[in-house]
Amino acid sequence: MSFQLDSLIIGIILPVAQVAPYSVALNTSNFTRSLSTQGSALLLPSYSHFDAVDDRKRQSQYFMNGVMACLVLAVPIIVSLAAFGEPILKLWLGSVPPKTYEIMIALGIVNALQLPGHQCFLFLTGVGRNRQLVGLAVIGAVVNLGGTIAATYWLGPIGPAIGSIPVVLVLDFTVLPIMVCRYIGIPVGQYVRLALGPVVPVGLAAGAVALALVHLHRRTPEWPPSWRRSSRVRGLGGVRPGPGEARARAPGGDLATPAATPAPPGLIDAQPVMASVLTRARTSRSVRVNSGRTVRRPAARGAGAAPRCRIR
Repeated sequence: MSFQLDSLIIGIILPVAQVAPYSVALNTSNFTRSLSTQGSALLLPSYSHFDAVDDRKRQSQYFMNGVMACLVLAVPIIVSLAAFGEPILKLWLGSVPPKTYEIMIALGIVNALQLPGHQCFLFLTGVGRNRQLVGLAVIGAVVNLGGTIAATYWLGPIGPAIGSIPVVLVLDFTVLPIMVCRYIGIPVGQYVRLALGPVVPVGLAAGAVALALVHLHRRTPEWPPSWRRSSRVRGLGGVRPGPGEARARAPGGDLATPAATPAPPGLIDAQPVMASVLTRARTSRSVRVNSGRTVRRPAARGAGAAPRCRIR
């Protein structure tokens, strides 16, 4: 609901065309969130059951494992979008609206900071602490609305994402986990070590892999597009240029054969090979030696066909 309100605020303050980049970036954020929180709702009845039997140990284990699982799934996706977001958007949309990539990164950060709060919401709902949760949600919504309006006015369509980061960092990432830790009776340091600690090496590994792939992609040579186009062979040796090849006019007025684009190392130029294959195929069909020592030369079309001759 808050994200739909962000689109409305952008449409009111800015031109309506500025809603498009935010909507596109919001789709990637929703995709990441749906993947990382797919099975979280299954923990709600477990929290209620463990609270009924007063099993704080298993409550704490389920809560910390749930936070860790959500972040471990979301962080590599966010890192991948940060590294390869621009080509992914071009492949998906073709013409990408301006500032879409920046908004996507900002919403990814907001999404990562919201995941502990999402797990806290499930926990507090399962144990029946809805009153405290609603009070904090109202305060956070009012502050978030003011920050969103101000940031949108000053920063443009990326404003709702930037304006939401302080509220999400304080409320979802800090205050709600502390409330859950006090309810369960575990130190906050234990929560940080067991729930947030394993996410750090995962994020570092994902970042290292992304940097390595980006480095390898930049070092890959890009061959001219005209070389990739296949040329057709006319007759026995004439070459017909591809769509992207230019044909120069010879001094006599005839069209000269276009200069061949060099092929990459390790690959074979297809034009001479195709001409040789067609020449051999036509010669093998036309030339034969019969019992009368008669040789039939390669047949030609039109009036200039070669006559039958006898070898003496």
